[in-house]
Amino acid sequence: MFPRSSKGLKRQKRDWVIPPINFPENDRGPFPKQMVQIRSSRDKEVPVHYKITGPGADQPPVQLFKIDRDSGWLSVTQPLDREMQDKYKLFAHAEAVGETTAAEDPMEMIISVIDQNDEKPKFTEETFLGELAEGSKAGFEFMKVTAVDLDEPGSANADIRYSIVSQDPESPKPNMFFINTITGGIQLKSAGLDRENFPKYTLVISAADMEGNGLSTTCKASITVTNSNDNAPQFVPNSYTVTVPENEVGALVVKMPVTDGDEPHTLAWSTKYKIIEGDNGGFFNVTTGPSKLEGIITTVKGLDFEKNAKYTLLVTVENDAPFVTNLPTSTATVIVNVEDVNEAPVFNPVEKVVIKPENLETGADIIAYTATDPDTAKNQKMW
Repeated sequence: MFPRSSKGLKRQKRDWVIPPINFPENDRGPFPKQMVQIRSSRDKEVPVHYKITGPGADQPPVQLFKIDRDSGWLSVTQPLDREMQDKYKLFAHAEAVGETTAAEDPMEMIISVIDQNDEKPKFTEETFLGELAEGSKAGFEFMKVTAVDLDEPGSANADIRYSIVSQDPESPKPNMFFINTITGGIQLKSAGLDRENFPKYTLVISAADMEGNGLSTTCKASITVTNSNDNAPQFVPNSYTVTVPENEVGALVVKMPVTDGDEPHTLAWSTKYKIIEGDNGGFFNVTTGPSKLEGIITTVKGLDFEKNAKYTLLVTVENDAPFVTNLPTSTATVIVNVEDVNEAPVFNPVEKVVIKPENLETGADIIAYTATDPDTAKNQKMW
């Protein structure tokens, strides 16, 4: 017994392996549609009836394939779907009419469903999420999109290529990103990300089979630009003139607000301060205020008008996180005028030991005390 197409097939010996029968999926018919003709080597000797068994014949899906019992033509009754089942194994039987034994031993036939490009690629997610730090360098791959195709693996029908359809916003450049057409890896193409101006980008990504020339589908890639310390804090204003009473410890000297364009409540936004000039005696301290955007200077020692009536402090501000690029450091100048306070005269020494004879006359001098007034800048009398 041997299969024969409309062009005729050579007879197959029984012990030969019959080549698979190929039939395309999604065939439009009309149905039933002939596939191949099965012939027994004894059909010229005796009348032969043919039948088929197996899944797709007398087993589910029943009657997907039929055979004409007289001619041996094998037909398919409806379109095949390779994605549901890519192969069928049937057995062909030849029975000699009027005989109790089979004309031939059953012959195995394998029907392979030929793939057609009937499946679009499908992304594994509708929206892919990615993050990228502002200030990142071009060429850095930070996320990946993936699509699958249910057509035959390894065929052109399942060979996917990726491309970027659109970018929103198109700033600072319309082509800020690049996608690897084969892997789906997304890279930064152009440096210049700025979270303060463009905190998020949305890309529309296409996946097309047939090496990019076939069926296609799209997804979105949502890219969040994360904060980096690319904005230096700035004193506003950057010059102060204040007056502080002398002798007070913990006295408030000045509060210095600053601004910062980085993301609030991050280390790239919060600030710290330092007095770099003008405080050789260690009279002042600067701390960060509760708002994190304010430097507060107080006295840690009492100022002495008579020793130094004026201080010129130079204060710097930085973030708690280091800068990602070289940025100028903002400075503020604070001129502190010390206010003279009326201080009490001071005896020197405070205590003296006096020895005098008894019977000292009334009105006699016992001791002489000397007092000095710290307020040397004032013309004052002591009583």
